[in-house]
Parts: sequence; C-alpha cells; structure tokens
Amino acid sequence: RAIAAYEASAFAKFDSPLQSYLQGDDGALTDPAKRGGLLFTGAARCANCHDGPLLSDFDHHALAVPQLGPGAGGEPDDRGLALETGTTADDYRFRTPPLINVELTGPYFHSGAFQ
Repeated sequence: RAIAAYEASAFAKFDSPLQSYLQGDDGALTDPAKRGGLLFTGAARCANCHDGPLLSDFDHHALAVPQLGPGAGGEPDDRGLALETGTTADDYRFRTPPLINVELTGPYFHSGAFQ
C-alpha cells in the first residue's frame, strides 16, 4: 500500500491538457486526442476500470495480458492477486494502475509486455 500511496501523489498531475479540457477548455485537446477519448470512454471500454480522478478503480481484473519471463515469487506463472489471497478465483487478476502521467510510467501492464 505504501507504493500505491506514493504513486497516487508522486505521479498526480492535475494540470494536464485532459484536466483543462474537462474544465471547459475545448482547445486543450487535439482532435486525435478527442477521438481517442471517445474510444477510451466508449467502444474500447477503458473507462470501465480507468475512472475517477486518478483514472483507476484500484480493483483487480483479469485481462489475458501475455506473461513475459518468470512469475512473481519464483513461480513459472504470475498468478497475480491469487498469490496474495490463495484463492483460485483471483488467478491472473492484477490491479488497475492509475493513468495520471502514464507517459512517465512505462512499460505497461503487469508484465511490462507493452511499451
């Protein structure tokens, strides 16, 4: 929880173009960014989990992201939340990271599979 608290404050940037746009500055985002926002909140369903002021529900979800390398704790599979709870229903569920300042926090997903 200490790392989550650090991330919530260290990477919180509330003077972004998105924040300006949400406060009524229609020119703060480019047209491609606005189209991306429509996908984010619509068809791509990103906002189902990435919502709120830090763009995260801080819950755990299974997204079928490919694993790279060995799992956590020396296991061949990174079973995610199940390693903490011991519950198979939590297999491969990982916490939704906040997206504030996402450009500073890559690589992305629990396994670092995406740049």
